[in-house]
Amino acid sequence: MDAGRFENIAAPYSFHTSLRSIFIPLRLAAEMRGLALVIEIDKNIDIVARRALYEARGESPEAVEARLCTDADEDALVVGDEMRLRQITTNLASNATKFTPEGGQITIRTKLIYPAPEETHQSPDGTVVQLTEDELEMHNKRSDPLQEIVIRLEVEDTGFGIRPRDLRDNKVGNSSPYDYIY
Repeated sequence: MDAGRFENIAAPYSFHTSLRSIFIPLRLAAEMRGLALVIEIDKNIDIVARRALYEARGESPEAVEARLCTDADEDALVVGDEMRLRQITTNLASNATKFTPEGGQITIRTKLIYPAPEETHQSPDGTVVQLTEDELEMHNKRSDPLQEIVIRLEVEDTGFGIRPRDLRDNKVGNSSPYDYIY
């Protein structure tokens, strides 16, 4: 990125299928180090992405609902840079595996940020509230096709953490594991 040679490639791919392929070697590495690996997948990501696809194809609301029920466990396609997703996730998860002491835990989770799942709404303070029937109806009458979704990918571990000084000085990735021992 610093050299100006960063190229972002947008193409359709199966978001959760791509992540699951990373989890296989990660699970092996975690087990070898005596770590627990917890995976939390937000199925709302697949529901929203599949709904957008079916609506973009011009399917009726009834057909969309029927397909969502029929294909409930199907991973959805998103458009983005799969290679970057895999690269970033692998780097974060590898670091978590390296710097988490034996007996620790690594949690990887996906969360749908936008649009909020249809039956709920996230308020500015982060709390989730149930939509009223009128609000849900207004939400469902969206006239413009869904153009984007925002997904948060979190890698959390019980390791030593990153020193605030290293974050401030932009030294993440430049330290040895021994720098994190207090």
